Amino acid sequence: MDTKITFQKTSCYFCSEWLDDKTVKDHLLTCGQVLEKCPYNCLSYIQRKNMDKHVKNCVKRDEKSVPISNGSDDFQNERLMAIEENLTFLRKSLNEEIRMRHDMIVELGHLKKRNQITDEWTSKVSEVLNLLQKRIEEEKECRQLEIKDFHGVIDNLLKQFQEIKGFRKDISRTLGSIETKIVSKTNIDPNAAYDDDVPEWKTTCKRLENELERLRFQSSDDINDCVKYISAINDKMNQIEMQQQNQHNITDDGLMHSLSRLDNFETELTTTSGLLSNVNDRTVKTDYNVKQVLNTVNEIEDKSDKVIKQVEIYKELVYETKQSLADLKEHLRVQRQFNMITNIRGHLIWRINHYTRKLNEAKESEVPLKSPLFSNKHYGYSLRLDVHLNGIGTWKNRNMIACLTVVNGDYDTLLPWPCKLKADIILRDQPENINDATDITKLVITKKRNDKLEYQNQFIHIPHQVINSGTYIRNDSIVLEVKILKTYDSYDSYNGSKSDTPTTQII
Repeated sequence: MDTKITFQKTSCYFCSEWLDDKTVKDHLLTCGQVLEKCPYNCLSYIQRKNMDKHVKNCVKRDEKSVPISNGSDDFQNERLMAIEENLTFLRKSLNEEIRMRHDMIVELGHLKKRNQITDEWTSKVSEVLNLLQKRIEEEKECRQLEIKDFHGVIDNLLKQFQEIKGFRKDISRTLGSIETKIVSKTNIDPNAAYDDDVPEWKTTCKRLENELERLRFQSSDDINDCVKYISAINDKMNQIEMQQQNQHNITDDGLMHSLSRLDNFETELTTTSGLLSNVNDRTVKTDYNVKQVLNTVNEIEDKSDKVIKQVEIYKELVYETKQSLADLKEHLRVQRQFNMITNIRGHLIWRINHYTRKLNEAKESEVPLKSPLFSNKHYGYSLRLDVHLNGIGTWKNRNMIACLTVVNGDYDTLLPWPCKLKADIILRDQPENINDATDITKLVITKKRNDKLEYQNQFIHIPHQVINSGTYIRNDSIVLEVKILKTYDSYDSYNGSKSDTPTTQII
């Protein structure tokens, strides 16, 4: 079962004060032990609590000092500033385009809402017009049915009138025949006829007169009824025609009003369509411009990332070049000091000057400091001590890391491989009284399989707190010493005995 340990407190990297994890960052912003660069560019790194005192006594205080930078750094800074200005301008343009697009979207929403209301009103007007048209059709059908009924009644009246006229003709014809018979009989024997047929003739005449009178009254009544009915029908027809005319007028007025409203709606719809088309065109153009701006921003960001990466690479190369030049100068100084005598005794004492400045540089880059080359014996393995003043990996910012490296030499083909070396790396103490010195010794084993493969190093670490606690730093310098204890011809010949520990203090 795995156990997870959570640390709630940690120590400050500079003043070693124990703090809660949540307050470490805030403490680092105000910690007095933190080293800061002099604002007058005197190339000194002073503790924050002593900065005011240093500023008052700085030798470059009265001078107009400016940051030292080479031509490539100025060019890269100018390019970065130009890119940042372009990015700021593009962000402003993009924000303006986004604002204009938002305004157009709001205006388009209002136009769509108005168009929706217009469509709803148009649909309602269309429904009303359809209902009016349907009502007019129904009214027409009712009027046509009534007119058809009126025509049927008039036809019946005309038919009755024709029957009455025929009946009158029959009566007239009957009366004529009777009169003809009477006349014919009178011509034959007027007296006899008159005497014999007088009662019968009178009776017949009386009957005929009564019949005629009845027919006259009946026909006059029927004619009067027909006239009254026809006049009533005409009045009703006139009323119907007037109602129909009024209904037609009302319908025409409603249609004209609806048509005018529809014309207005069509005009508004045409205007709205034009505005919508303009908005759509502007939206398309805005989308295109936004895409172009985004593409430009992405390209500039990619170029900026590439430039930043290139600048970092240049910085690494510059720093490595500076470090190489410093190492070469140090090597030349050592070689001149020893009058070109090669160290072939497996023993190296290396003084690292300007420790504070190099530690600050190591915080920005992981390029190690490299010692002068030395050998374990005459024509032996070429050795070098590599030091990371600010540490690497999990040891970074808290420890100094060092390792012994077997590098390629001129006589590797004459040496036995694989090789395995056992050595002591010593941080020398530099007190006023040399008898009070307490050196720090670390045992290290370095391996290399052959002269072509990469080396395999074993690292040792010394905490910054320990280095800063005593007199290991003096005149802003530290001294490292390397002693080769034993050389093995192969990996198997070393049995890992622990009896070879040094007599000095080991941490």
